[in-house]
Amino acid sequence: MSNNDRYIIDVPFDQRYEARSLGVKYDPKTKINYYDGPLPAALKGWVSQDYSYERWVEDQLNGQIRSVTPGPVMFTPRPHQVEAMDSILTAYKDGWPGFLIADSTGLGKTLSIVAGVCAVAEDRRKTPSRRLKVLVVCPKGAMGVWRQTFKAYGKSDLLRPLIINYQRLNKLIKEPASARKAKTTRTRNRRTARDGSPKISFDVVVFDESHYLKNYGSSGMSLAASTIAKLDDGYEKGKKPFVIYSTATPGSTPLNLAIMAPTLSRAIDPKIRRHVSPREWGAFLDKEGFHVSKGKSGWNWVSVPWWGANSSDPKERSKYERAKSRVQAEQDEDTKRIGDAWSRKGSPFLSRDPTQLKGWPDQPVEPFYIELDAKGREMYEQAWTTFRDFLSLKRRGQTNPKDALTQNLRFRQKASLLKAPMIADHAADLVEEGNQVFIGCEFLETVDLILEGLRKRKIPAVEFTGRAAGERESNRLRFQKGEAKVIVANVAEAVSFHAGESLPDGSRATMAQRISIIADVRQNPNDCIQQMGRAHREGKCSPCEFPVILDTVDVKVMDSFIKKARNLNQMKAADDPDYLDRVFEDLE
Repeated sequence: MSNNDRYIIDVPFDQRYEARSLGVKYDPKTKINYYDGPLPAALKGWVSQDYSYERWVEDQLNGQIRSVTPGPVMFTPRPHQVEAMDSILTAYKDGWPGFLIADSTGLGKTLSIVAGVCAVAEDRRKTPSRRLKVLVVCPKGAMGVWRQTFKAYGKSDLLRPLIINYQRLNKLIKEPASARKAKTTRTRNRRTARDGSPKISFDVVVFDESHYLKNYGSSGMSLAASTIAKLDDGYEKGKKPFVIYSTATPGSTPLNLAIMAPTLSRAIDPKIRRHVSPREWGAFLDKEGFHVSKGKSGWNWVSVPWWGANSSDPKERSKYERAKSRVQAEQDEDTKRIGDAWSRKGSPFLSRDPTQLKGWPDQPVEPFYIELDAKGREMYEQAWTTFRDFLSLKRRGQTNPKDALTQNLRFRQKASLLKAPMIADHAADLVEEGNQVFIGCEFLETVDLILEGLRKRKIPAVEFTGRAAGERESNRLRFQKGEAKVIVANVAEAVSFHAGESLPDGSRATMAQRISIIADVRQNPNDCIQQMGRAHREGKCSPCEFPVILDTVDVKVMDSFIKKARNLNQMKAADDPDYLDRVFEDLE
């Protein structure tokens, strides 16, 4: 770059005044900080990162694409990643508007996609001087992995990637007139996401961990994603973005897949001729005979009724059981139709488990049963009585759903705290047997109790949570290098704890056996399944345990998770969607 080039400066908010004193200027129209070169040494730590939104803007201003910093290693796709690359290219050439890669966690979907997009670029005769414009939308924690993978794949010079996290999608949308009239920031952002137009026309859009968009319409980021990928418009090969969806956990209901409507609608009904957009997804499913219904705030999938599950009235209980059986049969029918559609010959879909790859192990799953002592049982019964009393009050007319969710959350949190000391002791025993342990939690209070229990046993342990964001990577590396024997995390995705991992400094993680413990079964089954794959990756096996308090509602919480996981697996056309039912069959 010449000395007269403009640099976009990515200044942390709390250091903006220091940046101004160094000559950094702010453009309120584009909302960017910039410096007109030559760049002083004091600002080099704030320059835009390779493939970032800021770098894209900088390159536009300067009229040239700045070379990226080379990666330390080069990646060669494995056979199963070559298969994925070929499948992506075939779907593009066959005129599909998108592709879903739903491989289990740890199979290297990122490299599969980069190789596939490069194959599309070759098919379109792209060159380093005329590149394929590619947008990757991912969780913030996954941005580094994508950046490293682009740098480490030789054909990436055919691409012009932009990597951004889901929360910043509105940066890529032109603000419409309706947004400028909004009275609140929230309304303005939502109208921008819904009514705006893309600032950049991308050739390919990748939604990594696309289950982030499962609540289409109710979340601003789902509306922004649809706008940027032009999902409301009819698809034209080569003229509209080809969309790649990547997730091991697409969703547990057909309605979760609205963001894939243009592609999945054609897989469900190969004879369909009209374009189905995400906003039309519920109506499309209804017309196709799925068990959905229109409610006041959107479409709903048939679900098991709440009331009657714990009734002491035999008639109410019998009525509930009949309704439950009917609903489960209808859910099975719908999820199987989704799985059949994806797996139909020629559909733009790929989903593999580790056992389908030569030499890759399946993940053993076991229950870890906990029996409460007298004091623990008393505390549990008190928490459960409070929750039941609340539900009884709500049945008498006070039916605020937000209150119900709050009470449900509090009850699950208290049950989690009761399990924490026993989980800590069990993890300490596993470490003393020579293992390293990953513990997945939902609640920070549970994280604290487990860490406290491990400290009492003199077991070196670290946390990987949002409150310790500045220390997360150093804590992860301490665990991977064996300095810490246990890592306790509430993060569900975009991080690796597997044995033998290649680390940023060129060394490798320890080869000690990893054991995974999922301390909290969450309301969203995707989070549990994602956490199961944090240490079970890249061909390295990590047996997984689920702590369950016997003779409590914890058993029903586990049963609900199992049923949701079964729905998810059926929609992925898994070979064995019922495996968790067999693992926990003695809970019935």
